[in-house]
Amino acid sequence: MEFRNLTPFAVMNYSMLDIEDVEHHVAVMKIGYQLLPDRAGQCTAELLPAPPLCVQDEYRGPMNASQVLQESDLAPFKPRCDIIVNGTAYAPEGRPCPEFPVRLQVQGRQGQTLLDKTLAVSGERAFIRDSRGHWQLTAPKPFSTLPLDYRYAFGGECKIQADDKAGEHLNDSDRLTPEQRRQHPDGENAPVAHAACDTNPLGTGFVTPWYANAKQLTRSPAPRITAPEAPFTAAHFSAQLAGTLSPETPACQPQGLGLVGRAWTPRRPLAGTYDDDWLNHRHPYLPKDFDFRYWNGAPADQQIDWPDTDIALTLSGLTPGGHLHVTLPGHRPFILLRLDNGALLPVPMRLDTLILDSEAMTLHLTCRLNFKTSLPVRVAEARFEIDPDAPLLKLAPREEEKKDG
Repeated sequence: MEFRNLTPFAVMNYSMLDIEDVEHHVAVMKIGYQLLPDRAGQCTAELLPAPPLCVQDEYRGPMNASQVLQESDLAPFKPRCDIIVNGTAYAPEGRPCPEFPVRLQVQGRQGQTLLDKTLAVSGERAFIRDSRGHWQLTAPKPFSTLPLDYRYAFGGECKIQADDKAGEHLNDSDRLTPEQRRQHPDGENAPVAHAACDTNPLGTGFVTPWYANAKQLTRSPAPRITAPEAPFTAAHFSAQLAGTLSPETPACQPQGLGLVGRAWTPRRPLAGTYDDDWLNHRHPYLPKDFDFRYWNGAPADQQIDWPDTDIALTLSGLTPGGHLHVTLPGHRPFILLRLDNGALLPVPMRLDTLILDSEAMTLHLTCRLNFKTSLPVRVAEARFEIDPDAPLLKLAPREEEKKDG
């Protein structure tokens, strides 16, 4: 099959195999918009010069040790659309306050709600142990801004190095085995004890009983980005140190509007089972229990059915002005399939990734289309229709029609 890009945008064509080892063509296109203020809180979306496709995951800081800002666009298939916001929380009217909400809303063309999510953002606070041994949560300090980063959500890791005197208080069962230390990613600097929160190793508030005991903790930072309906309280912290807090507890679920790490749960298990049976019978193909939802990196409540390209987004508390609203213009990326028998088939691409950067005031859309390589396609053409009401396929008039005109 020949592939042509007839758009000004970055487009790529590649192949994928599904779990039945059936080969598919994949076409992916990246579209960018600059959000231009129109009136108070209202923006228009103007097309940007072609942004490049992201070919490897991009992080806020060090790889695998900071939040992912965008993932590679070269995913084989995403069964839903990821809605992602990278940005900063701003106190109302720029006045420092202890806590305030931020909100993301997405609506369809008929005004129906596709996504509505609110987070509570607070100032610095901590769990402290009083003289009776009870844990209390301090009042949050007033603040003006906070990056939306999983460092401030529930999660984190507990690590004790070999030269730390706290190691003297560890039981043998708390320590890493010699084999675990040899395989540790820190190499020669491998700690003697290490545990990480599976749902968010970057965060704050995750503390194991052995770590609290070894460190003789009397104070520990508390999460600053939480779910309003499920705050992480002193009671949760106490239960965690007692070893009775279930990781499934709603308050323990990390909160944010950004991408979830590939190695975090509940995303990691979707990648399937790579064991000896897979090595012996399936390698290098996908395991039979691979779930393509693995390629969706947004939090579960920010994954929506593939939307049209004229959706509206509203942000509250995520810009200095306090409010941002934009309706996408409804531009339509599509693939024109020229079949072996001469038929022409225009197929709309699916919007499966939307990333709004509220600091840069940009929107990036990734659109994708999959079709089996067994289809009798001679040529596939990437095209882009700006008019949301125009037909995707425009045929030249026949000779007799030209004469009649």
